Amino acid sequence: MQHPLDNPKLIKRLDSRNVLPSVEQFSSQCRDAWREATTISLPAAYHKVSNIVLVGMGGSALGAHVVKTAIPLRIPMAIVNDYRLPDYAGKNTLIVLSSYSGTTEEVLSAAQEAQEKKAKILVIATGGALADFAKKNHAPIYRFTPLHNPCGQPRLGAGYTLIGLLAILKTLGLARISGNEVKDAIAGIDIFAEKLGPATPFTENPAKQLAKTLEKKIIFIAASEHLVGSAHIMANQINETGKQFAAYFPLPEMNHHLLEGLTFPKELKKYAHFLFLESDLYHPRTQKRYPLTQEVVRKQGFSASSWHRSTPSRISQALEAIAFSGFTTFYLSLLNGIDPSEIPWVEYFKKKMAS
Repeated sequence: MQHPLDNPKLIKRLDSRNVLPSVEQFSSQCRDAWREATTISLPAAYHKVSNIVLVGMGGSALGAHVVKTAIPLRIPMAIVNDYRLPDYAGKNTLIVLSSYSGTTEEVLSAAQEAQEKKAKILVIATGGALADFAKKNHAPIYRFTPLHNPCGQPRLGAGYTLIGLLAILKTLGLARISGNEVKDAIAGIDIFAEKLGPATPFTENPAKQLAKTLEKKIIFIAASEHLVGSAHIMANQINETGKQFAAYFPLPEMNHHLLEGLTFPKELKKYAHFLFLESDLYHPRTQKRYPLTQEVVRKQGFSASSWHRSTPSRISQALEAIAFSGFTTFYLSLLNGIDPSEIPWVEYFKKKMAS
């Protein structure tokens, strides 16, 4: 008997705005961004900054979380999801203003403050008022055309903002990573994603199987080190694409408090599921914590599953986790019988804020 996720008619009926092609083209987004952003001309003074502050909201900031956790950086980096810059930001700070649409009000507010602080400003956007700001103030910009994100949702175009930011930091000498390592990681997504696509049946498709496991669950994601940023993306996509509650917790930090917080309410164990993102590249003591943490949550009556990576680099594992998340959350939306592109409550909120 055919599993519902193996039925192409279900995808045709629910995916009205081409979310699946956006998920399938994640590697193409990354490839284009690396090729384009590595050619951007950057002022000499930008090579001498002492810290990085990226300002972005929602899907526009997702890539920054991966860069911060998965890439060795030579200087500190902070991510701001708000209107105001930190007090320490100044003329020696690289302020990266990231807005997929170029119209995000929080980012535009921070842009004015960055100018007042005489910071080194760099813009990542498709256009909009933020691109106009960059032109007016002679700030370098990675202005991308998202050909490989046909659905238009920023969370599903993270390849552009992630690899675009990484390429710029690499050019500035702020990211310790080789071009070949990045290219190999992107190439690896193509091979990995083939196994997750809709043509691969449920019985052989780990993304479809995980979606079924997560159906109708409150999802707690546990991750460490270089996969924490990918866990952030996964939680975001479960929220927006799958329309289910998800949150992520860094491990080992969660071992020091969350394990006690699972006692009440007693009904929580009926609905919650733990997903552990494991890696052979974690610190040995951290690796030891994963099976033990799973034992503890199961002893408390919670269901749990694990996703394990053993590819050779941190960036390859981080990108594979994002690709896996894209397919899993797409299938989750199908199981929930909803259009994965629609975000009615986010759009309602934005309209009310604009009125």
